[in-house]
Amino acid sequence: MALIGKIREKTGWTIGIIAFGLILFIIGGDIMSPNSIIKGNNDRNLAVIAGQKIPIPQYDAEMNELKYTYFLNTGKTPTAAEDEQFSPQAWNSLIFKTAFQKEFDALGLVVGKEEQIDIVQGRNIHPAIFQSFRNQQTGQFDKAMIINYLQNIPKMDQKQQAIWYNFEKQLAPDRLRLKYEALIKKTTYVTTAEAKRDYIAQNTKAEAKFLFIPYSIIPDAEIQLTDAVVSEYFDKNKAKFPTDASANLEYVAFPIIASKADTVSFFAELAEIKKEFKESTDDSLYSALSAENPIVPSWMNPGELPKALTKFSNLTKDSVYGPVLDGTTYKMFKIGNAKNDTAFAARASHILFRWDSESAEDKAKALAKCKDVLAKIKKGDSFEMMASQFGTDGTAQQGGDLGWFGQGRMVKEFEKVVFAATAKGLIPEPVQTQFGYHILKVTETKTNKKYFVSQIDKTITAGEETRDSVYSIAEKVSIVARDGGIDAYIKTNPTVQKLFAPNVTSSAPAINNLQNPKELLRWVFTEGKEGDVSSVFEISDNFVVSSLKNKYDKGKVNIEAMKYQVSYQVANELKAAKIIEKIGADNTNLDDAAKKVGNNLVVSQASDLSVANPVFASAGYEPEAAAKAVGLKVNTTSKPIIGNGGVIMVQPTAVSKAPETTDYSMLKSSLLNAANSRNEYFINEAIREKAEIEDNRYKYF
Repeated sequence: MALIGKIREKTGWTIGIIAFGLILFIIGGDIMSPNSIIKGNNDRNLAVIAGQKIPIPQYDAEMNELKYTYFLNTGKTPTAAEDEQFSPQAWNSLIFKTAFQKEFDALGLVVGKEEQIDIVQGRNIHPAIFQSFRNQQTGQFDKAMIINYLQNIPKMDQKQQAIWYNFEKQLAPDRLRLKYEALIKKTTYVTTAEAKRDYIAQNTKAEAKFLFIPYSIIPDAEIQLTDAVVSEYFDKNKAKFPTDASANLEYVAFPIIASKADTVSFFAELAEIKKEFKESTDDSLYSALSAENPIVPSWMNPGELPKALTKFSNLTKDSVYGPVLDGTTYKMFKIGNAKNDTAFAARASHILFRWDSESAEDKAKALAKCKDVLAKIKKGDSFEMMASQFGTDGTAQQGGDLGWFGQGRMVKEFEKVVFAATAKGLIPEPVQTQFGYHILKVTETKTNKKYFVSQIDKTITAGEETRDSVYSIAEKVSIVARDGGIDAYIKTNPTVQKLFAPNVTSSAPAINNLQNPKELLRWVFTEGKEGDVSSVFEISDNFVVSSLKNKYDKGKVNIEAMKYQVSYQVANELKAAKIIEKIGADNTNLDDAAKKVGNNLVVSQASDLSVANPVFASAGYEPEAAAKAVGLKVNTTSKPIIGNGGVIMVQPTAVSKAPETTDYSMLKSSLLNAANSRNEYFINEAIREKAEIEDNRYKYF
């Protein structure tokens, strides 16, 4: 028990040293912070949402609630990586509770006690409850099941009670949101005139000749793409470009990779841990102390066992299995105990053949097809391949695998056959249920065995010596670059690659492939100045040094970041002008225009064109040209149109008008449904915009 022994050694005097170190750490961290309380700067507001200041503890409370929910549902403490996934959820929750709640309050919207009961067991059941409490035999929601569940909550263990109460707490806010959205949707309508316009757009169609001249026929060398031209385009089109505070960065990244020595040391440590794990008399404590991401040990039936553990058979008490590589992590499992439970579980695969109707003829066809496939499997064809080819439910892509399931989970006819099987293998005859005919394969016979499983996970990481070696290289870059930029170091070491990150914002979740670059972003947007070179940051298992090339405040267009995108657009406009100059702005002869341009261009044909379907073969999506095709008189040629991929000229050869109708009711209903399906997104965006959110997360997290 070497690990536990180390923890027990010299605990008295180490507590004092740790406490003193923590004090220094806290004070030092505060002094170095751009928001130091000691230095008098106590502005600790994470954000301002809808005019309301959001202090950091409020955000911390949201994060803690998400972590608690995760722990209840998984039985384990979230990892640092999982914490990062919670961050945007916590942020969105703050916006909801502040900006959205302000809108709810303005309208006097509430969810009363009677309505909360209604959500759980009344006439307007919440969708999550509706899905969770379905009768396995009928597939329908069963109110008696939820009522029985609620009556038994006081008898449940504390964890199960906490899971329910935590879930129930979310129901009222969600119903409040739905009520608000429903009110907004009530204001959405479609007029007859709008329906008529859409009807005409869909049903007025044309056949046409067209000449498409791609911009690429004009070489880049023939256009003068100057900075002045690009800047002028910016000035005229500022509204098209984002204007959040942003920066352009150059950086070098040095991966922190385990060396051969680290790998040897890691496997030696694993061997020692496995030995101690087997000898341990307190598996819960040992796994909690040894695992990188501790998981609370628990009783599991075979269907609940971790996938990596299912590779082993004949699991026995006090045995340790592994290490097994699962993704990038090595895992070990200990069976602390085993017992026979009162409930049984089994595992099976199936191939379902549905019938088209309840007629005897359709059922006979389904049975014949089922028997034909069953015969092929008996002759040696792969069950899994047959399942993927003929299966008609969601298991087809998994080779028909249903996984482990307990009694009462499947329809009676299905369950009876599986739980009666005494050996694994194919059931020789089709099984009929209310869903159709099934070919069944028992992959694990019934068992009531349960195991008490503890787990330890470990990942190979670079040792201190390796890390120090990589850090020293990165630090040298930082020092040299402060005098001559990153390029100055690259001149001395050409193997180092410099990377560019344009238009980086303060809330960016990643910089290229560098995930969670919070420390770097904090430096950029608090103290960094154009031309500055950063110290060394550790990001995504890399040591990173960055140079701040350009920095733009909110409301100012990041010209450098957008330069390539805008240059492409400006170049196309300049090329369009040259193409139109070649063919003549008033030219209405397609063949003549094609000859003037050259490059073996030919006049093409397009059919089924409409405003709702503006796609030309070889030219792509060109809505303005399609509108001309249905709007011009037959055999009239349009003037050159500046399109998405080139200049296009169109000449309708036939136009069929939309058939006359006076009944737009179905179309109005369809358009209304489409509008309502978009409402949730537009409501969310409108409230956020109105809230004028000031996001300062980069300063603290």
